[in-house]
Amino acid sequence: MKDSLHQLVKSLDKNEKRYFKLFAARHKSDSFYTKLFDAVDSQECYNDEKTCKILSDKINVSHLSSTKTKLYDLVLRSLDTYHLGLTVESQLSQQINQIKILERKGLFEHCSRLIAKAKKLAYSYEKHLFLLKLLDLEYALASYLQSTEDLETRLMKNHKEHLLVLEKYQNFISFKSESTKALSVVQKKGDQKDAFVSEELEKILNKPLFSKEENALSFQAKLFFYNIKAMYFNSKNDRGKFFENILKTTELWEQEKHQINENPLSYVVGYSNYLNACFQVNHLEEVKEKIIVLKDLENHFHLAEYLKIRVFGFATILEINVALAQRSYNEQFLKIPEIHRKLDEFGNKISERIRLNIYFHVAHVCFLSENYEDALFWLNKIFNETNKNINENLQCLARIINLLVHLELGNESVLSSAARSTYRYILQHEKLNPNVKTVLDFINKDLSKVISNNDLMNAMKKFHNELAENLKTFPDDYFADIVFWLEKKNSKN
Repeated sequence: MKDSLHQLVKSLDKNEKRYFKLFAARHKSDSFYTKLFDAVDSQECYNDEKTCKILSDKINVSHLSSTKTKLYDLVLRSLDTYHLGLTVESQLSQQINQIKILERKGLFEHCSRLIAKAKKLAYSYEKHLFLLKLLDLEYALASYLQSTEDLETRLMKNHKEHLLVLEKYQNFISFKSESTKALSVVQKKGDQKDAFVSEELEKILNKPLFSKEENALSFQAKLFFYNIKAMYFNSKNDRGKFFENILKTTELWEQEKHQINENPLSYVVGYSNYLNACFQVNHLEEVKEKIIVLKDLENHFHLAEYLKIRVFGFATILEINVALAQRSYNEQFLKIPEIHRKLDEFGNKISERIRLNIYFHVAHVCFLSENYEDALFWLNKIFNETNKNINENLQCLARIINLLVHLELGNESVLSSAARSTYRYILQHEKLNPNVKTVLDFINKDLSKVISNNDLMNAMKKFHNELAENLKTFPDDYFADIVFWLEKKNSKN
């Protein structure tokens, strides 16, 4: 079980840690809290008993829990002060608190000026909930303010503005809800190019909400509108319209650049989606250039560590995909040690979904560059993960590659049991498409008839021809890579 205080302390960067110690000293906190902070920070895997030993038994385990809770609160307070004003939401929270202070002092004209300033900021960044709070404050102050307009007129204006903001917020929530449904379908299946995914996304897009762009009343709502359309066209393998809709989201970000610092995660994901769309329409050189820009984002924006990890994950997968498309397997294989080093550096801070994706892509490079022992190493990392239902399509592909790796390594004793296990997984998750069936038939049926090298060559050629024929009606980039691998094998006899 993970320790909450340890997780919080380890999430702090160097500046935040230095500020905490200054904060603790300024607030005359017991120096023991600073010592406890250092003891927790010094451990990679946290242990209460080890903490007590580091503190020279100044505290026993039974009292440690309550002390850690107080330190947790102290760290949060220091972070709250450190980050004050860094985001629009923190600025607005501060301004609302100041307005309430001025109200209690009876300085109503001061309140009115600060409300107008805060509303301008909230409208610029579409902070609807803050606008509703500000409009409530404005309404409450109306009777205390001198104005050329009568009170009833001012209250009616406030009421109409309230309704407009509420409409935009409800519109945003509606689009957000549909986006959540779309993402859950895609993430469960692990493959956007799936008939079930396509059907579910079509149901969403058939709703009146998606009949035209004008129905999306805010920047965020428009992002949801085009992202869901992009997901749908990707599921239909319509790469042109997929790119067209992703490009719309990129243009929205260009128009609203001030939103980037406030929504860095959304921007990183959006930029990565744009590069993926460029890849889909074969703009490979642009992707290679823009990956450098993606990696450089942390130098232009204040990216938290979890966002740096996201950037690493997206950039790594994109680089490998470009290498696969350009058949530069051996060149990419040489970059794997650095990828391995970064994975070890980030450890469990990388989400399981991104980690599995990287494992698979690295294993695929190893397989295609004919480094089969390395491929097996990375495939086993996938199989050793606890959650077997994350990205079903990737799990299926990993099992297919695993069979071919064991075949190349001559692991005949493993191959038959692995084939049975793969077949069960594929049936359970309804992944038995023509490409998968061709691989399983080759392993289970054709290989059993092989007696001589000539038989094996013929079986491999038959396997190649059937898979190549399937791809004409059931295209798949990863199985296309297997066809290319077979061509290399057959050319070497």
